[in-house]
Amino acid sequence: MRTLTIETLDLPLARPFVIARGARTAVPVVRVTLTEGGISASGECSPNARYQAYPDGICRQLAALRAAVEAGMNREQLGRMLPPGSARNALDCALWRLEAAQRGQTLWQLTGRTPPASGAIRCAETLSLGPVESMASAAE
Repeated sequence: MRTLTIETLDLPLARPFVIARGARTAVPVVRVTLTEGGISASGECSPNARYQAYPDGICRQLAALRAAVEAGMNREQLGRMLPPGSARNALDCALWRLEAAQRGQTLWQLTGRTPPASGAIRCAETLSLGPVESMASAAE
């Protein structure tokens, strides 16, 4: 039997994040954990009020699917049951991780992809507003 756990956390940031709309020192996160056959897998989302996504609403969306999830809902069914957004993202990530773990595979293997060479992963980072010197140093 599969179980679904839903929790809300405030994860502290290593340093304050400052943009034109404000500053924050922690990020609200909704984490879902699926446990089945002794294997646990988690997925998360960081709801953002700018996109009308709030932790309590995300938790309600996820809780409404509890019976289907615990009955074995898969990623394809999830795509039909929840619109794109934070809740679907968190649960989708957990489903991917659960399936990979159950098969004894990495996500790269499960998706049939080749992992990038070490150090070849590119990502973007939004810099906090601050003195020019601080921003230049962070950009380097």
